[in-house]
Amino acid sequence: MDIALVFRGCHRQGGVERSVWEMARHMSARHAVSVYAHDIEAEGLEEVNVIPIDFQGPNTMRQLLFARAARHALANARHDHVITFGIGNVNAD
Repeated sequence: MDIALVFRGCHRQGGVERSVWEMARHMSARHAVSVYAHDIEAEGLEEVNVIPIDFQGPNTMRQLLFARAARHALANARHDHVITFGIGNVNAD
């Protein structure tokens, strides 16, 4: 199964960011996993396809700008499941 995880952060600090990092690490043992994120700690995710999402803009627009950039990055990707963590408008499951 090919799974995409989408959130602004994927690292061992924080709450949701840590959950994304742990989920990617554990799921990659049995599935193809791609992580779409802006702030990524790749150490420990050697089996994960890491797709950095870059965007520019004011802090007040970060959520919206990330969602738009992630939607663009996912537009031509083929995943069996797209799982987001509070990111809307990216055709997630």
